[in-house]
Order: sequence, then structure tokens, then C-alpha cells
Amino acid sequence: NGRVVDSCSVVGTKDFIETLSSFLPVKGYVRHNKRHDDNTNELIFSSKKARLVMLYLYKDATIYLERKYKIYKDMCRRHEKLCR
Repeated sequence: NGRVVDSCSVVGTKDFIETLSSFLPVKGYVRHNKRHDDNTNELIFSSKKARLVMLYLYKDATIYLERKYKIYKDMCRRHEKLCR
């Protein structure tokens, strides 16, 4: 149907993921990330939760990774009201 589902994830150790989760405005899904190593977990958000997390991280950010910020800006183009 051509619909884009917004998603974002963060990869890190269990401690990092748990600490990061405590600062974010919504809860995500945590799973073991087998692509890296045994100590790696992934925190995953999709749809509305992904949009809220990206907005929280990037809305007024002055320091960011350009490739990640581009994903945020693309999301803003799809959801103009959210990013005003």
C-alpha cells in the first residue's frame, strides 16, 4: 500500500538500554541483538512511539549525527503537524 511505518532503535549494553529507557517519554521493546555479541541489546520503537522518541531527541538538538537527523527530518516531512 506504499505506507511508511516510522521506527527507530538504539543498540547497546543492557545497562545502557535500561538507563536510556528511564529518560525517554515512552517505553520501547527490548530484545537481544544477536548481530553484534552476547552483551548487546536493542531498544525498539515503532509508529507513534518512534515519532515521540525522535521528537524528544531531535526537536531542538544542536548536536546530532547527520544521518540520524536526516531520518528525523524525513519523518517530519511525513507528519508536518507533529514537528512544528
